[in-house]
Amino acid sequence: MVFPGGESFSAFRQRVEAVFADLAEYPVKCVAAVTHGGVLMYLLSWLRGLPSARMFECLPPRGSLVKLRKVKGVWREE
Repeated sequence: MVFPGGESFSAFRQRVEAVFADLAEYPVKCVAAVTHGGVLMYLLSWLRGLPSARMFECLPPRGSLVKLRKVKGVWREE
């Protein structure tokens, strides 16, 4: 499915994963990213090992802060 004037879910997924991979390699200790719920839903479902069909279960409340930390090569929510 592609929203009119938008991108496919596959393209969206690839874009989110690529940006997250870039941020994960950023040479500083802390990085802040401001994004919309769709990106957070996909990213959290991906990190939790959920199928993308269940990503809507991972929508954080509006205006919330989601903190992630990489511990021994594994991403975890704080």
